[in-house]
Amino acid sequence: ADIDLATIQNAERRLDIQVFVQSSKKYDDVTRHLNQLGDITGIRGKALGTSIQKMESAKKEAARIAAGRKQLPSVFIEVSRSPLWTAGPGSFLEDLIRLAGGVNIVKSGRPFLPYSREALLSAQPDIYIVASNDPVRANVKLTPPLDRIPAARSGKVIALPADYLFRPTPRLAEGLVLLARALR
Repeated sequence: ADIDLATIQNAERRLDIQVFVQSSKKYDDVTRHLNQLGDITGIRGKALGTSIQKMESAKKEAARIAAGRKQLPSVFIEVSRSPLWTAGPGSFLEDLIRLAGGVNIVKSGRPFLPYSREALLSAQPDIYIVASNDPVRANVKLTPPLDRIPAARSGKVIALPADYLFRPTPRLAEGLVLLARALR
């Protein structure tokens, strides 16, 4: 979401405090924001350093996992099933797909947007990621007509924990490695 500067300034005046806003659009933004937060609070040392190191290590691990691929798989991430929403250009999820060694099938639109089943059928993704914290959805199957896409036919409809994918925090490190493994 876009951040409205007037709203921030109004909050600073009303509350008589300085407001710090972070908007992560890429994986590396999270580490940059952690450094900024550490500078503001004066605790840039060990605790934040460990989180940043984990994020850098995860990025290297994802690159290692993806290195052996001859072709980058096309990927669709389901943000919501009904209505169907996904991650588009400019989202940190698209950046995660790229870092994990895949290519987002969504080429235009907002960072998060509704997506038609017809467009999904047309795009024919190799991998379909379902992000959910619901254990019942762990063995998700796509129903007709989506069961005809390559991801469904090859058993590459994969559930991953939403908490590791949807929150631009140090948890993205775990999400990135899980996604890289899912794209194998």
